[in-house]
Amino acid sequence: MTFRNHISALSGLFTFTIILIITVLLIAEYDGYDQSLLVFFGVFYLLNLLPVLFIHFQYYNANKNTTLFVELEKSQFTYKTNLAKTIIFSEIERIDVYMLPSLYRGSNFQMMPYEGYHYAIIYTQNEKIIVTSLIVKNIVKELTNLGLDIRKHKCFFPYIK
Repeated sequence: MTFRNHISALSGLFTFTIILIITVLLIAEYDGYDQSLLVFFGVFYLLNLLPVLFIHFQYYNANKNTTLFVELEKSQFTYKTNLAKTIIFSEIERIDVYMLPSLYRGSNFQMMPYEGYHYAIIYTQNEKIIVTSLIVKNIVKELTNLGLDIRKHKCFFPYIK
């Protein structure tokens, strides 16, 4: 997990914040600075900020100190948290990826700041491994490029169950 991955994941929130600030300034300039306007947009912002922070911290905790090394020539990857685990592609029983409908369709257009978040659960015979979009920006694309079969699932809110 790199700083760049964090910034990329939070880019929807940054864009939303800039658009909201510009909207408030334009309305305030035209209509005057009304306290009810600031309260409305403040509550609106919090209703969008809190889910992003919840998901981001949940993903961070799920993949804290985690690295993922893919070795195509050996058809395996190494998942390293405290201990390194090598998983051969043939040992994978299934991969479920959970995402919002916009990502499911392959769209880059986001209405909500948390739409870029998604995660995969990789099931092996002995365990399940959670890989979030903080480690791999586009999980579906990367796993498909490895030749692995995935099952995509739509969800309204991409929190790890």
